[in-house]
Amino acid sequence: MYVTFDFTWCGGFEMALYKIEDLSFKYPDQDKDVLSHIDLEIEEGSFVTICGKSGCGKTTLLRQFKPI
Repeated sequence: MYVTFDFTWCGGFEMALYKIEDLSFKYPDQDKDVLSHIDLEIEEGSFVTICGKSGCGKTTLLRQFKPI
C-alpha cells in the first residue's frame, strides 16, 4: 500500500494532492479483501464523489485518507 497526503510541485506542474496505489484491505476476521488493488489520484481543486451500495467499501476507502 502506498498513500501520499501532501501537495507537491514538480517542475512547475501540480502533482496529486492524494494518491493511493495498489491499495488492498482486509479486516482481520474476514477471508476476502474489502478493497482490492485500488488506484486513486485526486488533484487539488477536484470534486470527488464516492458512491456504491451498502457494504461495498466506501467508508473503508475514506478511512485510508485519515492521517495516522
